[in-house]
Amino acid sequence: MAAAIQCRSCTAILVQHFDRICFYQDHQGGVHLTIKPEFKEEVFESTISQFRESAKKVRAVCMKCHANLGFDVPFGPLGRWFTAFGPDKVLLSGRAFSKRSKWSACNQPGIDHRTDSTLFGSNPETSSNESSRLQSQPIALCFPDSNDVSSFLVSDLVVSGAEAKEPQLRAYIEACLGNLILMMPTGYGKTFVGALVMARFRQLNSSHLVAFVVDRIPLVYQQADAIEGLTGLQLCRMCGESRTTGLIRRLVAGADFDGVVCTAGTLWHELSARGSNPLLRASDFSAVVLDECHHATGGHTYAKILQILTSLPVALRPRILGMSASPFTVSDANPLQHGCNLLKQFDGAPVYRPDLPPSPQCDEFLEVDEPSACHRSFLQRINHAVFSAVESINSLQPGALDAEHYQRNLALFKGDLRSVLDIFQHDSSTEQDRKRAAYVTSRIWALIESALVAELVSLHAAEEVLATRNIRLDHAGTLPQEMPQDRQSMTSPIFACLLKILRGSSPREAPYLQEKQAIVFVNTRSGAKAVHRELNRREFKTGLMLGHGGYDGMDWHGDGQQKATVEQFRTKQISILVSTSVVEEGLDIPSCDV
Repeated sequence: MAAAIQCRSCTAILVQHFDRICFYQDHQGGVHLTIKPEFKEEVFESTISQFRESAKKVRAVCMKCHANLGFDVPFGPLGRWFTAFGPDKVLLSGRAFSKRSKWSACNQPGIDHRTDSTLFGSNPETSSNESSRLQSQPIALCFPDSNDVSSFLVSDLVVSGAEAKEPQLRAYIEACLGNLILMMPTGYGKTFVGALVMARFRQLNSSHLVAFVVDRIPLVYQQADAIEGLTGLQLCRMCGESRTTGLIRRLVAGADFDGVVCTAGTLWHELSARGSNPLLRASDFSAVVLDECHHATGGHTYAKILQILTSLPVALRPRILGMSASPFTVSDANPLQHGCNLLKQFDGAPVYRPDLPPSPQCDEFLEVDEPSACHRSFLQRINHAVFSAVESINSLQPGALDAEHYQRNLALFKGDLRSVLDIFQHDSSTEQDRKRAAYVTSRIWALIESALVAELVSLHAAEEVLATRNIRLDHAGTLPQEMPQDRQSMTSPIFACLLKILRGSSPREAPYLQEKQAIVFVNTRSGAKAVHRELNRREFKTGLMLGHGGYDGMDWHGDGQQKATVEQFRTKQISILVSTSVVEEGLDIPSCDV
């Protein structure tokens, strides 16, 4: 008799006996060939290995030939993981199937059939419990009693051994007494305060969840790790890349999680869901903490979440704690109006700023030298090349680009540049014109990057950018004839100033500074990469930190590049962290010297 499951590529036996496998029919009617959960560990120890591709997908591969067999996915009952074999990847009882085959059409005798209620063993109450929960009336919340001193003790909330300092304790007590906007500078322990509030309200309301809301995906994983380490709460990590219906069902069921750390967009998506029985309701929470709450104005998702929370009946309204280092943002044209709008969104909650010990931080501003004649000449040649390229684009499609935007608003010009190819794709342009437009736009991008690198790093580095794109500014060569060839004289004034800070102004000071740590902020990704590359050339121990979006993005979760970089900085394997704005808000970066 043929083995139950074999690898189609090498015919290696993966599962010998039929009593180890089953057909699982999910809640949407789909049928999957899978290993019975009670035998999964046994099978995976001997014939199948795993390779994680993303937060939602783990590839199952044959140990013998490493061929793909299917995937482990979190789409089982209550979001639990199961292995789904691909019909074209395995042999079932010696039979081969095509990629379009459906397991539901397979009539193989001797294979059990399971559903959501029986895949992980008999559990007929699962669906009925969830249904009764959705149809039940919300339970009124319990709040700390201002006459009961024990309600404000924190010794029973912390499992890490960390001790709350007086400013943190005062902020925690204020948050227990009512909704609050907490203003504390970075590094003074806002997350600790939020963790204490979550732990207390979960303790008082065991039938309700708690939530910590962030505005960036990497913060989901970092803050969840920090809060779990401080309080022992079991937290669900939820963002666009990990949110599934099954995961939300597990969260609501309450057996696996005390609460959730999630992005604002994910929480808003669930709380604003239409229908009579949404999976997640605002009244399911006893406390909601909004990190970097100064964003909660206008059309920001934070403001939308607050509108839902504050519209609940008072008895069902969760405690709301907003936290920020400042009530304003750099871009605020009218800070006073922004502050008033923020208070309005929090339904008049008071702003609390505890008395703090003086900060040892010292601010110093350095004046950067004017660009040299060579730098000015190079940038003028770049500008001339950009204008010529813009004219070339406009000769193919009049008005596609505006040269004035390049001079006055580079961000707006970049937006125009991104839309150029779409314009050519959706009109009657010839294939030759589309290819020409693609070539010229790529040239403009290279010129813009080269100008940025020249301003931030050096003319040599800028020339390398052009050389990799095979761009020459004139027939005489990329750089002006009179340009000096030594690296020091070609270094940009900005980078020269940075080197002075990192190395010290005197030889005696340099070794001292090399033992210290610094964070260097750069506005753009290409600029950050250029600064990082040049510092490494000069033998600084340097790390790079970019946001998660885009083709070159870095993730906190998944491949863990951001997490690994922060850990290297924390353990002083690297002394300089070059970063875009990803570490400006929220990410817990250890203290540094510069």
